[in-house]
Amino acid sequence: IVVKIRLSDFTRVGAITLASGEDYLRSAVIDTANGYAYFGTFTSPGIVVKIRLSDFTRVGAITLNAGEDNLNSAVIDTSNAYVYFGTETSPGRVVKIDLNVASSSPPTRVGAITLNTGENDLYSAVIDTTNGYAYFGTATSPGKIVKINLSTFATSTTLTLNTGENNLYSAVIDTTNGYAYFGTNTHPGIVVKIQLSDFTRVGALTLNTDEDNLAAAVIDTTNGYAYFGTDTSPG
Repeated sequence: IVVKIRLSDFTRVGAITLASGEDYLRSAVIDTANGYAYFGTFTSPGIVVKIRLSDFTRVGAITLNAGEDNLNSAVIDTSNAYVYFGTETSPGRVVKIDLNVASSSPPTRVGAITLNTGENDLYSAVIDTTNGYAYFGTATSPGKIVKINLSTFATSTTLTLNTGENNLYSAVIDTTNGYAYFGTNTHPGIVVKIQLSDFTRVGALTLNTDEDNLAAAVIDTTNGYAYFGTDTSPG
């Protein structure tokens, strides 16, 4: 189900129940310029569902290839009209989707990259469209960040984090200043800072006791803050 919330008065406007088999929506991206959102399912294989924003309707869906399962992360390059979905598989895969299709048609699959052994379960992702790279974080111990060259759609390199910086469940990016921040699913949570220019680990911030399992994150680059949400009870 996709639920629409109006922010001006913070009310629920409505909801769309998707088609049979379009289950467990774990990832999503939005293209506001063209008026569509795309949701990835946690199914085998994964499904990408296209939603028209103007009338809040389901346009269609594409079922990916066998083994392109469990779409747990996604980033969008609106300038070139592509979405990249990361799978929860071993090893992980990055699937490239072309959005440049007729308004009444679902997106199309361009291809996929299968990552190296040990680069498993792509739970987080950020994109730097200015420089042409996407970064996918793995749910491994320790965590790994895989850098994808968008122009060639190939793996560029992989950065393995320090011991204990495990399970990269969330991420944000500040392209203006050249950094990305990955949140771990650990007790307590850790935020790891990555410098994009040379793809190196700058440092890490270990949070307080009970600030565990950083499963969600957003960034306010204008004011210089990031916000990480915990997968705890209560959050």
